[in-house]
Amino acid sequence: MTTVSSYTDPATRAAHDHVYRHLREEILSGRLAGGSRLKQEELAQRFKLSRMPVRDALLRLHAEGLVSIEPNRSVIVTQLGPSEVQEVFEIRAVLEGLALRLAIPNLNSEAHVEIEELVQRLERVAHEHELWIRRHDEFHEYLNQWSQRPRLLGEIRQVRSAVQPYFRMYLLGRGQPEAGVADHRVIVDAIKRGSAKAAEEAMRRHVLTAAAGVVQYLASRDLDAKRSSEAMGR
Repeated sequence: MTTVSSYTDPATRAAHDHVYRHLREEILSGRLAGGSRLKQEELAQRFKLSRMPVRDALLRLHAEGLVSIEPNRSVIVTQLGPSEVQEVFEIRAVLEGLALRLAIPNLNSEAHVEIEELVQRLERVAHEHELWIRRHDEFHEYLNQWSQRPRLLGEIRQVRSAVQPYFRMYLLGRGQPEAGVADHRVIVDAIKRGSAKAAEEAMRRHVLTAAAGVVQYLASRDLDAKRSSEAMGR
């Protein structure tokens, strides 16, 4: 089976990357909703490519948990229920807490200045949902990279990607991106004190607080859908 690393032709590699980036962005943004079926033939026609780079892009998304490949080879955008989203957030809380604990000894004065600027940039766009989401990701990514643990960073990125569509759905549905601003300040204060333990705990609380909001929203939405379905069946 062809893998990304086995591509020697730059054009083929570029085609694969093009399909992968576009599909990944559509899934994370919610434009491709959970449960959507992806057909290789239709995607190949859409991107005006052969099926090989499309297939390998789908395999790459499958490895990240963003799509599922059924026994009949159907490809479905992964759809998580409230309990599964909760579990992924719990994993993320542990991993990001660990990353920040490891990062604290590595942070220099310039990094502290950058962290303060990142959180201020986040606060300035508290009511601009899409921009807030992008800057929120930048804030977390910057902190995580100071752990200097590439494998840990890879795992964090994967679990963050898994819940990002649901996080975005919650924020856009409830219109409350500013709710986590205070949590970010607690994290920054712990970083400034150089307390690895406090920073780790603050990060875990922050992620789990977000989880509670997202899971409650998803459960409420599912309940509303069930009630609507039952009402239509009467």
